[in-house]
Amino acid sequence: MDSNTTQTPFRLPEGVMCYVEIPAVDVQACKSFYSTVFPTWTFTEPTPPYTDWSFEGPSNLMGAIVAASPGHQSEIDEMIKLAGEALVATISQCVDNIDEIRQRVEGAGGEARSAKELGGDGCYYMLFKDPDGNRFSVYEKSGR
Repeated sequence: MDSNTTQTPFRLPEGVMCYVEIPAVDVQACKSFYSTVFPTWTFTEPTPPYTDWSFEGPSNLMGAIVAASPGHQSEIDEMIKLAGEALVATISQCVDNIDEIRQRVEGAGGEARSAKELGGDGCYYMLFKDPDGNRFSVYEKSGR
């Protein structure tokens, strides 16, 4: 880099959620699932030697769908036996219509894990599970 060129570092305010990895047994199938459920996400095809599909959502949240380690599902199954639900962080997405998202999730092979409920913050929320067992939720502003 010459003295006339400056490079701006990638910076977000401290504490802002900026990256998430979604483990999957079948990376391509998982990418297809999230493309269907959240069509506003932009996916970037991996370049060798990498196999992870990276993505970015409209809020600038970035991430990747990564190949799950061997034994991934048995680890999740064991956590569910111990606690009744996998002990993982839940990533939430803002949506315009939870009922529409539920149709997309179920049509793409995922499942609802809760009913649509009104939270104390005035937003409706609902929990889901993708085909690889990853939990996520969606939030919709009230008024529907």
